Amino acid sequence: SVLPYTDVLNHDEIAAAAGGTVTATFHVGGMSCAVCMGSVERFFLSVGGGGNDDEDEEQRPHVTTAAVSLPTSTARVTFSSISNPQQLSDDDYVSNVYQALAEECATTVTRGGYACELLNLTLPNGESSQQTNGGGGTSLIDSAARMERSRQEELHEWKCSLVVSLLFTIPLFICHLITMHSSMNEGMDNNMTDGSPPSSIPPTRMDWLMLLLATPVQFGVGKRFYVSAYRGLVHGCTMGMDFLVAMGTSSAYLYSIIVFVLQLIAKSNGEYDASIMDLTTFETGAWLITFVTLGKYLEAYARGKTAGALQTLMELQPVSATRAILPDDVLRMMKEVQSSEEMDAEEKNDNITKIFSKVHVNSLPTEEKDISEIRIGDFLLVLPGGRIPTDGMLVAREGTSKIDAADNNDGCAYIDESAFSGEPFPVAKRPGDSLYGASVNQLSVILIQVTATGSETVLSRIVRLVDEAQGNRAPIQAHADRIASIFAPCVMMLAVVTFVCWAVFLDSSSGSLEERYV
Repeated sequence: SVLPYTDVLNHDEIAAAAGGTVTATFHVGGMSCAVCMGSVERFFLSVGGGGNDDEDEEQRPHVTTAAVSLPTSTARVTFSSISNPQQLSDDDYVSNVYQALAEECATTVTRGGYACELLNLTLPNGESSQQTNGGGGTSLIDSAARMERSRQEELHEWKCSLVVSLLFTIPLFICHLITMHSSMNEGMDNNMTDGSPPSSIPPTRMDWLMLLLATPVQFGVGKRFYVSAYRGLVHGCTMGMDFLVAMGTSSAYLYSIIVFVLQLIAKSNGEYDASIMDLTTFETGAWLITFVTLGKYLEAYARGKTAGALQTLMELQPVSATRAILPDDVLRMMKEVQSSEEMDAEEKNDNITKIFSKVHVNSLPTEEKDISEIRIGDFLLVLPGGRIPTDGMLVAREGTSKIDAADNNDGCAYIDESAFSGEPFPVAKRPGDSLYGASVNQLSVILIQVTATGSETVLSRIVRLVDEAQGNRAPIQAHADRIASIFAPCVMMLAVVTFVCWAVFLDSSSGSLEERYV
C-alpha cells in the first residue's frame, strides 16, 4: 500500500508543484504580541517594487506575502518572480538578486526595531542558499539549536526581570500598607475634622523609601516596555500592549511624583494643604509591571512548549555520518550506469545490484564526517540500529548469513520509517529505492548514495510544513489583529474624554484636587 506521506516526499513533484516560487525564512526577535506581528509583516511587505519607472517596478521582484509566527519567532516571505526570461535563465543573476532582496528585508525589519536574521533562501531552481554556502547539512541542527537558545535566553531574561521586580515590589507594598494603616490610625486618634495638621506631615521617611523602591521597577524592569513602545511609535505609529503598559504605569508613577513634590513644597514652606496629603500610588505601577512580567514569563514558557514538537522533529537529524570510500572502478561503473539514457530505472537498479554484488560493504574503508560536509553523490555506510543521516538511494546491503538464508525478499533492507508515517513495522527496501534521513536502519549494514542534503531533505520539508502551519492564522485572527491595532488609541481617547469631563463639569467648590483631576 502507498503510504499517505509519499505525496510530499517526491522531490521532483515538489519542485514542479512549487512553480519556481522563491521563499525566504527569517528569525525575528523582539516580538511580544499580535501588533508586533502585524508591524513585522508590514515591514516585509514594504520591501521591493520601488523602481524609478513603471517598467522597472514591474520587473523588479518584491515581497508578495509574509507570514510571521510568534511561537517560533520566524517569518516566511514569498517573493515575486523575475519577469524578464533572459535574466531568469541566468542562475547567478537570479541568486544575487534574491539574495540582495532578502538582505534588504532583514535590514528593513532590523531598522524597524526587531532583530532579523536570514535563515534560508530557496531559489526558483530549488537550490537553497544554505547549501550554496556550505552549511546545508546543518540546517535542522542549527535551527533547533537556535530555537532552544532563543527560548532559554528569553526565559532567563523574563525570569531575572520577575525576580528583580518582586524584590522591590513586595517591600514597596509592605511600606504602603504600613503608611496607610498609620495614616488611618492617626486620623482617628486626632479626630481631624477641624482640619488640624497631623503629627507627621508627608512626605515621611516611608514615602521616601517607597519612591526609592518604585523607581528601579519603573525604569529598570519596565525599560523594555518603554523601548518597545517607543520603537512602535517611531517605526510605524503602532500602539501595542507594551505601549499600554508603559502609559499606564507611567501615569501612576507620574501622579505619585506630582503629589510627592507638592507635599515636599508644602512641607518646606511650613504649610498644610489637606487636598495634597493623600497617599501616593507608587505601588500601583510596580505591581502592574510585576504582573505583566509574570505573564510574559509564563507566555515565554508556553511558547517553548508549543515549539517543542517542531524542535523534536529537527533533532531527529543525525549530526555525523560515516562516508564510505569506494574503489575507482566501482565509482566509474556507477557513473556509467546512472548517466546512461538507454536504460530505464529498473535496468539501472539491476546493474547497480550487479556492481555491488562482489563488493563487501563491511570491508570498505570509511571516515567519519560532520553532516555539513556531506554532499550529493557521496556514499554513506549505515550500521544496524543507526539513523540514516540524510536522504539517499539504497545501493547495497549486507547482513549475516542467517538473515540472508531466511530472507525471502531478494536481499531487502528493512527501514523503520515510523517517524514519518507512524507505521509500526519496518518497510522493505530494495536497491534503487529511496531512503529518508532520520529513518532507522534495522537488521543489516547498508550503503546509500546521497540524493539530497540540508533544507532539501524530506525531514526539512516536513519541518517547514509544520512551521508554516503554525504561522497560518484563521480568518477571524485578521479581525482580531485589526481590533488590537486600534485598541490602544481608543483607550487613550476615552481617557482624554474622561479627564475633560471631570475637569469641566465637576464643581470646583466641591471636591478636592484628586476628585477633580484623577
